[in-house]
Amino acid sequence: MRQYLPVRRRFRTIEEISRWATMSDQERRAIMAGLPARIERFDKAEGEHA
Repeated sequence: MRQYLPVRRRFRTIEEISRWATMSDQERRAIMAGLPARIERFDKAEGEHA
């Protein structure tokens, strides 16, 4: 399971953050498109632990 970093609500993996500058536009767009689902999962998990 990948760990997503909610640092400043970026929700990208450490690998994604480290590779961001060398990724293609297509790779970046794919990550950005998936962020809403990641945020939703994180928010749900936070609600379960509140």
